Amino acid sequence: MKKQLLTLLLALIILPNLASAVYINQVLYDPEGSETSSEAIEFYNPQPHDVDISGWIIATETSLKDAVIPANSIIKAKGYYLIADTGWNSSGWRTADHEEKITMNNDNSGIALKDTNETVIDAVGWGKSSEIKDNLYEGTPASDVKEGKVLLRKKDTGNNSLDFVEAEPDFADLNSIKIIVNVTNSTGNVSKAQIDEDDDSEREGIQIRPVGGGKRRVKVVATASEEVTATFLNQTIVLEKTSNNTYEGFVEVDYDLEPGNYSISVAGYKIFFEYLELLDFTVTANKVQFIALPGKDTAAETNAVIKNTGNVDLNLYLEANDLKFADNSIDADNIKISTDNENFGALDETFVLNPGEELNIYFSLFVPAKTQLGSYYSIVSLKAEKV
Repeated sequence: MKKQLLTLLLALIILPNLASAVYINQVLYDPEGSETSSEAIEFYNPQPHDVDISGWIIATETSLKDAVIPANSIIKAKGYYLIADTGWNSSGWRTADHEEKITMNNDNSGIALKDTNETVIDAVGWGKSSEIKDNLYEGTPASDVKEGKVLLRKKDTGNNSLDFVEAEPDFADLNSIKIIVNVTNSTGNVSKAQIDEDDDSEREGIQIRPVGGGKRRVKVVATASEEVTATFLNQTIVLEKTSNNTYEGFVEVDYDLEPGNYSISVAGYKIFFEYLELLDFTVTANKVQFIALPGKDTAAETNAVIKNTGNVDLNLYLEANDLKFADNSIDADNIKISTDNENFGALDETFVLNPGEELNIYFSLFVPAKTQLGSYYSIVSLKAEKV
């Protein structure tokens, strides 16, 4: 007699936000000067394994198949893939993985990455949703960016307006070394400088809270008699004149910068602020599925990847409910977990994760021999505490 399979589905509901298998990382849709051979889209694969994207499609406002990714195209684990206009190499950035004529509108537009079944894998739109095709954005479109800037992903909530920020393009060779030179204006002529941000704490002074997994843009305003720069750590920006003697600009603060006291220099004028603690994490899977036989241990077909997107060390632990199917159940104690190069152990194990660090978690399940056949579901909650 043929053995019957018991199908179980362990649903992971984990906050904060869930990430796609492959996502759009940055989009340059309005390059400076001529747009011929200068538009570009970069994808990122956060998974611990390679992903074959052969035949995947880029859809835009101008064409449902504006670009088709060629055969034998692979995004390496934790790797990037760059698709750009024909003639891209003249732009001074790294060589594109694929060049093809693409056309992205500068206003009220968007793009979608689709697989070979034309299922939307990820999408980002910019401008007004009422003027963008429905499948070319997620949630609410992001704000338009200035000419020469990119839309850069900072997280993946399924809402473009929250997930993308304006940033400087960075399509550098992944094996290159960056050289950063801060040319500053230190002649003075500044009568006042301040951070123009809502204070994130009721304590005395200025407190700034990080953006999980992204960059916090901090607005600097100075009163000066001439053009002036602001310097923070390894970045220097030229403040733009907005009115008589008023200059403004933004410095960007990485999410994983250690909490503490910092200062921004404006021609020798110091602006002090405190960078607050942030406990935050993201997970790259929201569903772990088993195909299991009664009386057997079974490993899940997928795993979860957890990343510390805050700036303090985290203690992570998991809690699970019993798996349910109608009036039947499987005890949650039958769920086991492991990380890389470890044996499966109890679900209540605690893991320490440093800022920016990722952790692979694998699941296994023992199904008792007399378990009723059917589809069982459970919820696994992932919780974090400061170390």
